[in-house]
Amino acid sequence: MRIDLITTELSVGGAERCLTEVALAISRAGGRVRVVSLMPEPSAERSDLVERLARERVPVVFLNACRWMDAPRVIRRLDGLLRDDRPEVVQTFLFHANALALRRAQAHGVSVTVGGLRVADPSRWRIWCERGPLRAASAVIAVSHDVAVWAEQRMGLASERVVVIPNGIDLDRWQGIVPQDWASVGLKPDLKMALWVGRLEPQKGVDWLCAAAKPLLDAFPNLGLAIVGDGSCRAAVETHCRNLPAGRCAVLGWRADVDRWLKAAHLLLSTSRYEGMPNALLEAIAAGLPIVATPAQGVRELLAGPGEAGLVPFGDTPGLLLRVGQVLGNEPWIGLSLQQQKRRIEETYSLAAMTQAYEQTYGRLLGRSSPSPKGSSDLFFMS
Repeated sequence: MRIDLITTELSVGGAERCLTEVALAISRAGGRVRVVSLMPEPSAERSDLVERLARERVPVVFLNACRWMDAPRVIRRLDGLLRDDRPEVVQTFLFHANALALRRAQAHGVSVTVGGLRVADPSRWRIWCERGPLRAASAVIAVSHDVAVWAEQRMGLASERVVVIPNGIDLDRWQGIVPQDWASVGLKPDLKMALWVGRLEPQKGVDWLCAAAKPLLDAFPNLGLAIVGDGSCRAAVETHCRNLPAGRCAVLGWRADVDRWLKAAHLLLSTSRYEGMPNALLEAIAAGLPIVATPAQGVRELLAGPGEAGLVPFGDTPGLLLRVGQVLGNEPWIGLSLQQQKRRIEETYSLAAMTQAYEQTYGRLLGRSSPSPKGSSDLFFMS
């Protein structure tokens, strides 16, 4: 298989991790993979994925787009790549790659073009930009059933061409992770810690998080709040945090060692308006954390069963306080949900199942035989 995996950027994130795992799996199986990032190479502190690809000699090309006016130059470079070494398959990840690179691959007659939908973004501009190239694609991979249904309803994609492949996680990686020390970031060491992880953007509901923070800490004097992430709302979040009780709230910014903070926390909060299938929840389950979350796209699928008791409608602060109180009080459903979620991760959301499902999809579209992914079920394909 000769395949190009094209993404908007290659910093450390959910889509970028997925791309990296798929690239490495195909390369190890003898396929020829090229990774293309529309944006420049990430900074040294966020270059973990680039380094992993380099260690296994997977070629990576950066087209150095920084703004929309760079599009003509990026298109010329991308056209050259596709013309000089045309792949059999092009798979795109994230909005800009879907809108721009997918259309260029189709223009160059690439045999199989596959779009990637990882979030149910309601923006009309984004839907308008992605709809055309996604409709013309050989298939579209959605990261959850919720996203697949959204793509059919909002983008008009034919259901038979939408493939559902959820994110995967390597549970073995979580063995032996040493928890971080909350005192190292100025938090009181004897607190129960609620952790929030994500981009500090409106999509993630950071406005509600800020509004609910004071009622939350007032209701539970033994609770602390740590916020991991960066984004356009960071300054506003930091301002809110400074107005909360000293030693009980910290904005940690972007962190490469999120796993260590998850291991040190007592629960994960997720306040998203809309999602696809948030990796932070998968990682929280791997870390053994109870979750209190909004029922954004993909979340209910991850927390199916007793874990659904931790769901709270967006903006329902009293409901949030109730669920957090149940977690801190060790309600019986919590232990049961954690056990069930861990089993479901092992059976359905493993890294091997994810990469094999991608390979199987490419093989099917190319008309080649491909083994069924280990542990696969009807979760993977829409009909």
